Amino acid sequence: MYRCVELPFGSENAAKFIWWCLKNGIFERMVNGYSAVKAGKDIETRSDGVDLFWSSVSSRV
Repeated sequence: MYRCVELPFGSENAAKFIWWCLKNGIFERMVNGYSAVKAGKDIETRSDGVDLFWSSVSSRV
């Protein structure tokens, strides 16, 4: 599963890339099979995911 996409530099290039992703189903594949249950367990998509991430980082520094 894709976790993210990196947008190219420049607003026009980024917009073209986003449209390309939409037309080629990239964003659909990113969320295919992803459910609210999985989202609740995944640190990156939970409503408090940012806080959990930075708390984890700060405990290791």
